[in-house]
Amino acid sequence: MPFGPFRQRRFTLVALAVVSLASGALWAGGKKEGERCALTKDCADGLICAESIRGETPKRRQQCAKPCANDTECRTGEGCRLARDLTALGDTQRSVCFLK
Repeated sequence: MPFGPFRQRRFTLVALAVVSLASGALWAGGKKEGERCALTKDCADGLICAESIRGETPKRRQQCAKPCANDTECRTGEGCRLARDLTALGDTQRSVCFLK
């Protein structure tokens, strides 16, 4: 037998640790601002999954967006608009940066 019971167990633990780290690295980033999403957990830290509720955007689609209080917090060409925040527990209204 090429491996003893201790070596097999150690190999299994190392393999599980590598798989855990690799899968964590894949999910850590999340989707970037403007990318499509289904829920806020799909988006990168600091972003929420939002959908325009007043038709201010040309396409009513769900996308990762940055929360804001007013237009000055958004990039050039964007405005702070009321949107649906799509979380796992339900949706609420929040202001986010959307293209004007």
